[in-house]
Amino acid sequence: MIRRSIIFLTILGTFLVPPLTVARDDYNEDPFLAFLDLEKVSCIKEILLHPYTKGQYPGLLSEQKIESHYTMLKEIDQFCNCSISKRQVELKLKKRRPIEWHFLDRKKRLGMEDQCAMAKFGDKAMELYYAIIVSTRIRGGLENRLVKRQPTSIRFFASSKSYSERINCLQSKILRRCTRIKSLRNTYQCIEEITASGDKLQKLEDDCPPLIEKENQGNDTPEDRKQFI
Repeated sequence: MIRRSIIFLTILGTFLVPPLTVARDDYNEDPFLAFLDLEKVSCIKEILLHPYTKGQYPGLLSEQKIESHYTMLKEIDQFCNCSISKRQVELKLKKRRPIEWHFLDRKKRLGMEDQCAMAKFGDKAMELYYAIIVSTRIRGGLENRLVKRQPTSIRFFASSKSYSERINCLQSKILRRCTRIKSLRNTYQCIEEITASGDKLQKLEDDCPPLIEKENQGNDTPEDRKQFI
């Protein structure tokens, strides 16, 4: 019971203690320790506050006596400790040279997260964590890649509806293909390979709805639409 209370207070402290205050009071001698503390807070929040977690574990903080809730809190704490520990070299670069950090190979970081997830999460928590990261970081990154690959002129001439449908279709097809193996690193690498290959991307685009010119939006039938790409 004491162990449960310690883990619960560790997680709860994430939300009750202002991280910047803790950093000023306790980490004056080594600001990097304060930075690591903030990174752990971010790690915990990314999992704990996501709608997927709230859906599978309603009342996770308030109902910590439930065995499954306690186990999840413990695994989140252990995972975030592992992740921060493995990524200290990368995090030093993030704090001291953020521009250089921005261009790091993301696969290495995701590989470290995979290792910690396999070591610290049970099967259910690992599935949940993978789904969370795919829905946030990876999906957002994929959308940016797809938007950047589209010629600028398309945004001026295509209707917003058809443009959104095209991007959403490509996203769905790529994620369906790249999430067969539940590994963040493999998923990211798969996305890189597809979006870097004009041929692979073109094959997927061929199965997606065509782009429609703006002036035809809402004024014609599907048969009459002028498809320009």
